[in-house]
Amino acid sequence: MTDLRDGFLYHPDGETETDQLRRLVAGEHNLALDDLFSATLVEADEAISKVEDDHCKAVAQLERLQEKIESLALEIEDKKAQKIEVASAIQRFHKTGELDEILIPAADKLLTSERRKFDAVDAPKKQIEIEEAREWVAEKICGEKWDVSDAYADDEFVYVTVKRLRAKPPKAPRPTRERLVDKIRQAFEDFGAEFRDRIKPANLASVTTARPRAP
Repeated sequence: MTDLRDGFLYHPDGETETDQLRRLVAGEHNLALDDLFSATLVEADEAISKVEDDHCKAVAQLERLQEKIESLALEIEDKKAQKIEVASAIQRFHKTGELDEILIPAADKLLTSERRKFDAVDAPKKQIEIEEAREWVAEKICGEKWDVSDAYADDEFVYVTVKRLRAKPPKAPRPTRERLVDKIRQAFEDFGAEFRDRIKPANLASVTTARPRAP
């Protein structure tokens, strides 16, 4: 725990709950200015705010859903009217031979079927090109440090992705929630007793004294 660098009504390293938690984990907390459970209380408030925001969003979604329901009800009536027009156009075709544009189907199901057939025929040739591209890249570009990570193709191009290990990766592992929470739990166990009988910190939010400016 350090005291010499701390201000009288503020901490020069920051006063937020995250600043206080960082000092606690580092063992540099200030009993006069820091609160052991500031981060816990702020997280509780943030959790309430998040649920309140989610509730407002859900209400807004419900309103939009109701509007969508009303819109779909109108669309149902429009489609029924369109079917009546189709029936009339069929009758005109049988009488006059006139082929109305409304009688030409969109053929979505047939299009899906045709595309499946196309892909089935193209798939073996595509796979051969993918393997050839993978082998070419591995031979021409990749060496001890590089390796082919992925390869795929669409109707026009073959794509090959290569990768290598970083030359200077981070020495320390990326922070994870589990490791961080373990550090915080250990800090609570190590320093919690120091906060039990200390004088409660001043409510810095109510202090109007200006901070000293840096020279």
